[in-house]
Amino acid sequence: MSWEEQEERYKPFNRHLLAKLYKFMWRYKVAFWGLVALWLVWTVVMLVQPDLMRRGIDKYLVPAMDGKIARQVAYRGLAMVSLLFAGLAVMGTTLRIVRVRVGSRLAQKVINDIRTAIFRHVQRLSMSYFDRTKQGWLIARADSDLDTLEGIFSWAPYDLASSIVTLTGAVGLMFWYNWRLALAVVATIPILFVLTILFRRKIADAYRKVRRLASQITANIAENISGIRVVQSFVRQDRNLEHFDELNRENVAANVRAARIWQSYWPSIGFVGTIGTTTIIWYGSWLILHGRLTVGELMAFMFYLGMFFGPIHQMGRLYNTLMASMAASERIFGLLETEPEIVDPVEPLDLGRIEGSVVFDHVSFAYNSPSDEEFKWVLKDISFTTRPGETIALVGPTGAGKTTVISLIPRFYDVQEGRITIDGRDVRQVTQKALHSQMGLVLQESFLFSGTVMENIKYGRPEATDDQVKEASRTLGSYDILSRLADGFATEVGERGENLSQGQRQLVSFTRAIVADPRVLILDEATAAVDVETEMTLQYALDRLIERRTSFVVAHRLSTVRNADQVLVIQDGRITERGTHRELLAAGGAYAAMYAEFIKA
Repeated sequence: MSWEEQEERYKPFNRHLLAKLYKFMWRYKVAFWGLVALWLVWTVVMLVQPDLMRRGIDKYLVPAMDGKIARQVAYRGLAMVSLLFAGLAVMGTTLRIVRVRVGSRLAQKVINDIRTAIFRHVQRLSMSYFDRTKQGWLIARADSDLDTLEGIFSWAPYDLASSIVTLTGAVGLMFWYNWRLALAVVATIPILFVLTILFRRKIADAYRKVRRLASQITANIAENISGIRVVQSFVRQDRNLEHFDELNRENVAANVRAARIWQSYWPSIGFVGTIGTTTIIWYGSWLILHGRLTVGELMAFMFYLGMFFGPIHQMGRLYNTLMASMAASERIFGLLETEPEIVDPVEPLDLGRIEGSVVFDHVSFAYNSPSDEEFKWVLKDISFTTRPGETIALVGPTGAGKTTVISLIPRFYDVQEGRITIDGRDVRQVTQKALHSQMGLVLQESFLFSGTVMENIKYGRPEATDDQVKEASRTLGSYDILSRLADGFATEVGERGENLSQGQRQLVSFTRAIVADPRVLILDEATAAVDVETEMTLQYALDRLIERRTSFVVAHRLSTVRNADQVLVIQDGRITERGTHRELLAAGGAYAAMYAEFIKA
């Protein structure tokens, strides 16, 4: 499934999706329920305040104005009520501060757990997934989409509980004061219900489009940064900017539409609230004049009216956050629920320490499924045997299938027909960890990570000592060059090795491979990206690297394969010639022709 198709994989918000999100919260369930309880206490405090005010007005203020009690008594009573009111206000503010601080900390812990789950899962996914998924799409899952989820963990559940209790308490108290006036307020609920339903239908689609376009923009930026050399060399800046501007305009339009829907909802709720307020003022005044309602009860009613519409506003805000979070979580779980295509067997065989015998037994492979319309075999009926310690060279035109052959050895992909064995064991019958831990890989574009040269060399064997690394580099012949760097082995390589030359990066990669001490070594055009002079330096290192190891070498420069124990010529996904360098030259076939062209160049 392509990354574009994954954008539409799920339906809008559903409770199962929300339950998946809150499974991450369950690890902190004590803190979570503690915050819910804290927020409910705050809610009760807020509900008490209007009734306290009612008591002050009806028990002290109005009687004092009518001369029914002495003003001195009224002053003392009102002072006591005011102090209680202020005390509750301080208590409520304190509870709110504690809830915000603890809630924010808890939300960050949960988001960190989800980010870790994403990172862990991405490293389990098969190579085929990365073949069809854009880098920017994956980055957006662990970045902007996770940021969107913060609200749903930091305040949404507590505000939801508070809103429900506040709404229920406010309605109950209003009915307790005067059921007739309460009915007038409750009569607005059907209007609010219809408005909310209309809003919900529109905002869900709007937020899905917003998140989809945000992902496309992130993917576009990542793609252009990764390919900046190609962009500049083909003078594509203006054309790419036009495409980016088009995506940006669509993104702006989608965000404006979502904001317009959202902002049209609030005035509608506000208008209904105004109708409720007007009703209370008019009808409440009439009830006071007829002795059926007190002034204090009317004032309390006004406060409880705010507590009636406040939670509705709050739940609207909550729904807004929920829709944004659901749109983000759809993609996050779309990633987390993507199963690796390459999985370990239930009962794996013990691979042990590899001797290095590799056999391709009538292997056929395609990157897509036979049911696809564009199905095409990339490899067809490939068979060869490699004895431990031998070097196998794979040569042939671009697109012939050489890289595919070496990608099947560590089981980055599974074959559709035939089998691949190492020391007699089918690679599908052992764990990937056991397989990969004894294999080394050096690519044409050496990938180095941010950190020092020493840290990059130890990447495949972190427990190696500095002395072991330096001794290995002396054996390989890379010590003199690496030790002369600005800070020697402590030199920072920069992102993707930007502080080193191509030849230096390859030497670091070679040294990394020999320190990892693999039993099977795979070299894919490892010297193709350097000049001839640098290649001579690397060739010595390469010769040391492949000693006593089963090695597979893919190369266009045929000078690197002269000493191979076996040369396989691959054309159109098939082995058309095999033998040593001298045997193939003597045969006068395709290899001899390629070598003649190489000599002329």
